[in-house]
Amino acid sequence: MKLTRTEKKLISLLAVNVNELVTYEDISSVVWKGKEFSIYSLRNVVKNIREKTDELFIKNSSNRGYIINKI
Repeated sequence: MKLTRTEKKLISLLAVNVNELVTYEDISSVVWKGKEFSIYSLRNVVKNIREKTDELFIKNSSNRGYIINKI
């Protein structure tokens, strides 16, 4: 399983905040460094991570952000 740079950044951010909501704003500032990105890009990254790991690895919090489940 090979992760992209963006996937690694997102997992690292979520791992630092295990069981805590990481908002879209936080993800934007850390993963995309504040650059414009679409919510669809983020969803695609999450989908790819889930395919490479486990479907339940990352939990979505509707219209707010993501939470990584305790491993």
